[in-house]
Amino acid sequence: MSASEIYVGSKTNCEAYNNKVNVALGYPDGNTYQWALIIRHPSKSLFRIAKHPNYTSDELTLKTELTDDWNEQL
Repeated sequence: MSASEIYVGSKTNCEAYNNKVNVALGYPDGNTYQWALIIRHPSKSLFRIAKHPNYTSDELTLKTELTDDWNEQL
């Protein structure tokens, strides 16, 4: 599966990254506006989130391509 830049890691770390970007972008809350959706891997304890071009994470693993198993049904 082709991706631009995606972070992969734990749900907690994906949520922390999403919150970091939300705050930096000035989104008023995480319910109405948020940087990106967090997506769970169908068969592993992994989650993914789109990387914002201006913000990084030391806790998540940066990927430019995802394996096909990310497309399996939950």
